Amino acid sequence: MTKGYSCMMHIHTWSDDIFIKDIVRSIEKAEKEGGEDIVKEKPKYTKSFTRMICRIQMRGPVCLEKFDEMA
Repeated sequence: MTKGYSCMMHIHTWSDDIFIKDIVRSIEKAEKEGGEDIVKEKPKYTKSFTRMICRIQMRGPVCLEKFDEMA
């Protein structure tokens, strides 16, 4: 995935196209068991099976509940 990638996001019953606006951080799993994960700040792209923190852009506003208010 890279900046500008378009995909479908599903939240409960809502689904719509979104775009990846910016990749903030990627976290790759260590190849060796017990090794440290590889953290990259502002990478240009991410590989498969990599966790990432990114900013997304939607076509319009979406109403959601904050995680800490759900209990």
